[in-house]
Parts: sequence; structure tokens; C-alpha cells
Amino acid sequence: MEAKIKTELVFIPSPGRGHLLATVEMAKLLADRDQRLSITVLIIQPFNDPKSTAHSYNSNDSNSDSKIRFVDLPKVIEPQTQSPVSFPPANNS
Repeated sequence: MEAKIKTELVFIPSPGRGHLLATVEMAKLLADRDQRLSITVLIIQPFNDPKSTAHSYNSNDSNSDSKIRFVDLPKVIEPQTQSPVSFPPANNS
């Protein structure tokens, strides 16, 4: 019997609940169509919607659930930077 090659897709939706839902629906369609696919959805938590996490999307109506996994990416805290006015002016000689 021929070994089936498995393929993993990684989806990175734009932050926001609407993008996440559309991405998950697309992932479900693909996973249901091809048994060789497994899909990982990386979730970027937007600053204005702290509820957009892997746990906020419940998709119990598909056989593809076991082939789709969600990974919550940690929030990145941007370092404090100096404003442009605090830098010395450029020497335009």
C-alpha cells in the first residue's frame, strides 16, 4: 500500500474576530476535502479585542476539528522608544 504524504498548512489571519472566523471556516472546508491535510491557525490577539483567542471559537459541527489546531501567539509589548524630536538633527553638509 502506498504511503500517503501528509501536508500541514499554517494560517495566520489578520487580527480581529471576523478574520478569525472566516479563516477557520476556510480551514474546515479544506480539511474536510482532503484527509492528508492538517491545519494550524495562529491567532494574533488584537489590542482592542482581548476575547479573540483559540477558546473563543467553538466549531463542534465538523469532522475536521481534530485536524485543525489553534495556537494563541503571546502578546508582544513594544519597547519604549524615544520620540523623533529627541534625536539630534541630521547633518546635511
